Amino acid sequence: MKLIAGSLVLLLTVAGVSSAGSAQVNDFLWPGRTISSGDGDYENGVNAARAGDWQMSVRFLERSVGRDPQDADALTMLAFGNSQLGRLGPAMRYYRAALTIDPEHRLANLRIGEAYLAANNVTKARQHWKTLSRLCPSGCAELNVFNRALAAYRITGPNS
Repeated sequence: MKLIAGSLVLLLTVAGVSSAGSAQVNDFLWPGRTISSGDGDYENGVNAARAGDWQMSVRFLERSVGRDPQDADALTMLAFGNSQLGRLGPAMRYYRAALTIDPEHRLANLRIGEAYLAANNVTKARQHWKTLSRLCPSGCAELNVFNRALAAYRITGPNS
């Protein structure tokens, strides 16, 4: 699992995603969108992620999801936080839950696709890339990020 988590961090770094700076935070958390919600725990979870405090982010997001387990946005953020902590099992469960609620959730499709790439499961990653391509025929931020992740995967290869 640690190798997969390390691969995900490497993949996200090569793709231009960094948790260190707040300038890119909206791009890596929610590409092309401003994050706002009426849920204080959700917003606190996002703010903790912006600060790079993934433990705190996950705690807030778990409370948010506990109140509303049908919130695909919160589930996706919770999944991403878990992936940043190297907890890929829970991350994949939360991504799948988000996609069960909303199969066309662009961010969930992006992030689970990246996780599949980190796990060297290109077939599953491609399924989510195809979904994003169908949802964004003229392009969108999520598809652009996924395309960068695919290019980085091709450059670094499955054994990096």
